[in-house]
Amino acid sequence: MRLRLLLPSLTVAAIGLGLAPGGALAAAPLPFGHACQPQDGALFCPAATDADRVASFDGIPLDVDVWLPANGDGPFPTISMIHGWGGNKTNFQNNADGYSAQDYARRGYAVVLSTARGFGRSCGVMTSRT
Repeated sequence: MRLRLLLPSLTVAAIGLGLAPGGALAAAPLPFGHACQPQDGALFCPAATDADRVASFDGIPLDVDVWLPANGDGPFPTISMIHGWGGNKTNFQNNADGYSAQDYARRGYAVVLSTARGFGRSCGVMTSRT
């Protein structure tokens, strides 16, 4: 239930992605404040440290990465890919079957990958609990 409440927030926050409107000089994108670097034909904007995690509606930090198209100034249509039980945000990276965040970013989508609350670095492992 709580994940359902968080998804609209993540999606709405990701849609703008901090990109300049058309016609203006585009600043470097900083979705959720994360720096982006070129990778696999797209831009990868990871939560590099625990301090980079995104606060949920009640302040619990969630581990969230964003993939963006390598070109364009947005806004981009956004996809949120959610892992299954016991997984984490990396389940949708580097999949060979064309069902991966990088593939969708190369096709023009912004992709939000989050690790669900209580799993991995979203307070699922003891060292990620703050």
